Amino acid sequence: MTRNKFGEAFSKSNSEMRAIPKPLVKYIKQQAPTDYTYNQVGKTDLFTLNRKEAISKDTVSFDVKIQFPFSFEGLNVTSMDELLNAMYRVQKPYKLDQKIQQTLGVPNVKSVYSKIENQLIYPMEFPEMPPIVIKAYNHSMKIPVKRVPYADYEKIKIESTGSTIFNINLILNENINKFNLVIDINFGKLRTIDDYFRFRNFIKALYWGDLYVWGIQVKSKRDVAKKKKIFQENDKLYSALKLIQNKINMKIDFPQKILVEDVDVIKVLFESLINERSIKGKPSGLITLNYGKQAKVNDIIEKKDKDRMNFFIYANKKKILFTKILNIMEYKLVTDVALAAIDQSNRKMTIRSNSKSEIYFYWQLESANTQFTDKDMVEKCKDAISFDDCDFEILGNR
Repeated sequence: MTRNKFGEAFSKSNSEMRAIPKPLVKYIKQQAPTDYTYNQVGKTDLFTLNRKEAISKDTVSFDVKIQFPFSFEGLNVTSMDELLNAMYRVQKPYKLDQKIQQTLGVPNVKSVYSKIENQLIYPMEFPEMPPIVIKAYNHSMKIPVKRVPYADYEKIKIESTGSTIFNINLILNENINKFNLVIDINFGKLRTIDDYFRFRNFIKALYWGDLYVWGIQVKSKRDVAKKKKIFQENDKLYSALKLIQNKINMKIDFPQKILVEDVDVIKVLFESLINERSIKGKPSGLITLNYGKQAKVNDIIEKKDKDRMNFFIYANKKKILFTKILNIMEYKLVTDVALAAIDQSNRKMTIRSNSKSEIYFYWQLESANTQFTDKDMVEKCKDAISFDDCDFEILGNR
């Protein structure tokens, strides 16, 4: 499990240089002890010490001296076999102690033009591994993997490579043929909502415990019910985004992070574009409403008293859905509020809400080329759903 790397094993020397003068070669050979000789390594300036009877033109060899025991990368080493094994498992070279690399008082390796400072023993590299086949329901995929350095005499570590939907970390005990497998989702692989649905079956199988690796079912040992609920809630939201994407004719990025305000935008879009109904919330305290030059402010229901008024407001707005900007027409109906102040020159009004106040939203794409009246909005509000109750269910599917 070792390989020769003279170019790296020794300090840099000028190999393939001019011929070494014969008197210099003779001088080096004369330094060898009785029954030993120095042999040149190819056409380099390196000479290795060998016994005369062991000389072979086809072989380059020299003695290496190592003092045992010692610790190497956290592993206890007591023999050469253990050192070679340890080097292979951690994929790191072993640096020889130059002080003891001698035979009968002379160096085992000499350089004509430079000083020998670092002698390294290199391990063989890990071989390539076949991919791991993962199965979910009637689907399967291959995950490329590689063995990675791991400081243990009994266990090996395998990890997924490249850009795949799953990150795999596997530790296999070679002696008892048992392994510990950790699989999680590589969300960086999901760039768009379409990507999510390409891998949906595999993602669901991971949460549900229906994923198979090497024919073995991968089951979570804890929080199974919680994980299923998380998947169901996320899946509903992603499904809603898929439907919205089809309506707006624009690819939606997969949300790596979702804020509360993002969810509110998705809810209004879903209820407006998919279920074609308004969504309502509870305003609180003083509210300042801004309306553009093209907007109108109307008291659409007969005023009962000065503290109970309804306002219908609409205006062109730009709404941000993750990285996309949507041009929409926003309609608002605010009910049971008191008009605190109105500034028509700046197109602003301030209203005061109470426990009975409600605010309804309905959005249309600007490209729809239709406009709601106050009466249309009242009709849309009859079956309005609250923000809290919106769970991205399509009407008729409940």
